[in-house]
Amino acid sequence: MPSAALEQLILGQFGNHTPALARIPNGVELDDFTPQPKEPRVLIATRLFERKGVQHVIEAMSRIPEHAYQLEVAGDGPQRAQLEQQARDLRVPTRFHGWLARGPLSRLFE
Repeated sequence: MPSAALEQLILGQFGNHTPALARIPNGVELDDFTPQPKEPRVLIATRLFERKGVQHVIEAMSRIPEHAYQLEVAGDGPQRAQLEQQARDLRVPTRFHGWLARGPLSRLFE
């Protein structure tokens, strides 16, 4: 599993019946990326459902003076319409890209 949060979910679900777990971070192929000049953007790439917490990022970004950062959201899911509405209501500059193939997603990560 890639995170402590996922480990806790597994332990909570299976309790004492859980076999030994190992945390292995998500890998990134550095050769797939070309560094680009930094821009004032925050990227979230995830499935859009409540447990992922994108709503909390939008809320936090609404408190940044003058909305100095653009939020880029790559992913889709059942919470997308709600998140789009929240971003509009809070006037957080956000671009929802939907699901992206590896190439376009890599460009956003750059």
